[in-house]
Amino acid sequence: MRSLWIYEQGRACAAAQGAEQLVYGFDDREYANATLPHRVPAETRNLTVGFSSHVLNYRVARAIMHCRPHYLYILDLHGCTLDIPRIAKLMGVRVCLEVTEMPDIAALSKSTVAHVLNVLRSVDYLIFDEQGLPSSGWFEGLPPLTRFEALARVQADKLAVWQTAPDYARYEFCLRDPPLLRQMQSPYVDYFQECRNVLDVGCGAGIFLELLKDAGIEAVGVERDPDISAYARGMGFEVVCADALAYLKKNTRAFEGIYCSHLVEHLHFPQVKELIEHMAGALTDNGILVLVFPDPESIRSQLLGFWRDPEHVRFYHPELIELLASACGLSCEWSSSRELHDPVGEFSATPPAIEISQPDCMELAAIEVGPPTWWERLLRKVGLASSAKFILMEREFDRLKERMRRLDEAIVHQVDSLQALDRKANALWQVNATWAWDDNAVLKFRKRI
Repeated sequence: MRSLWIYEQGRACAAAQGAEQLVYGFDDREYANATLPHRVPAETRNLTVGFSSHVLNYRVARAIMHCRPHYLYILDLHGCTLDIPRIAKLMGVRVCLEVTEMPDIAALSKSTVAHVLNVLRSVDYLIFDEQGLPSSGWFEGLPPLTRFEALARVQADKLAVWQTAPDYARYEFCLRDPPLLRQMQSPYVDYFQECRNVLDVGCGAGIFLELLKDAGIEAVGVERDPDISAYARGMGFEVVCADALAYLKKNTRAFEGIYCSHLVEHLHFPQVKELIEHMAGALTDNGILVLVFPDPESIRSQLLGFWRDPEHVRFYHPELIELLASACGLSCEWSSSRELHDPVGEFSATPPAIEISQPDCMELAAIEVGPPTWWERLLRKVGLASSAKFILMEREFDRLKERMRRLDEAIVHQVDSLQALDRKANALWQVNATWAWDDNAVLKFRKRI
């Protein structure tokens, strides 16, 4: 029977021998420990609720896809492991949770306690070490077991491993990195600072809803997938499970702000037109609409990101979306394609070669000096020098001056060559700079009164 054990470094136990293991460690150092493949921020040790703590979710999901376990065994609750039981349940895997370190319930907020209890509903086998049960108030109504009892039940239940991959929505959701997505979406919150209520269309797990909440902005989400919308509600957000178009039709002039991220590329053109029309209708006068979608002018998006999603229909150029929005009474206040993109530099298909000739830096021929005569030897002994010696010294000095002149010419030549190479590198960089464009196009609209 295959199992996947998840535990902190240094907590290995005999029961995990022979099983797949995901070992993590709390480490904030810049360079990861080579013996620790899963390094997580130290702050995620605390039992906190939020997507910034979900640093292990996508790693666990990938491990489940790889080893297809009959059950998941988690040692202890931390911020980084708190959400793993819900991920496992979405992927159809049973969960054993062993609790050896009890958090102080008095030190946690009511919302955190409620979230922990919600997570525990996804646990199939709740396990405590042999030291006894926790204080009342935490796991009431949940049958606690010892590790021996739990493993015995797992074996007796003959749990069936999931035979097929979950549907696409769950697959995509589980294999995403929540902290990274949170970081990527955080700049868009500023667009809604003047709004009192915001709708997130296609909100998924509610990452942007969390960002709005942190900014003190009331928000609601709409999500079509029932399991993912239930997941978002489990995070404490108001999320309606409904088709986005149907929901927008029912909520005319209801929102001061609407956020729609990575939805239009999943739709055919007539559906995009309808979506924008209904979003415009759901905005109050002067309301804000922010659209985020793959930028067709981004080379990285064209070659890498876009084609990972089998539900993507096509690219939409920002100018096309802006035109559709304008027809619906929306004026574009900001466009990333106009404000952020540098112009594409012109370049030749066959750039001219740079000819770098070698400067004349050859050593000058040495002045040949014969053996000293008896007269020169005599003058040298009495501390005098012959006229011939002075002549030779003058010649040597002239030779050195000529060498310095040629070296100066060589330095000037090298500077010219370096400047020519720098100009060519800048021309090439203008071409390569397009790789640095953001993968996303971002448009901010305001509803005209």
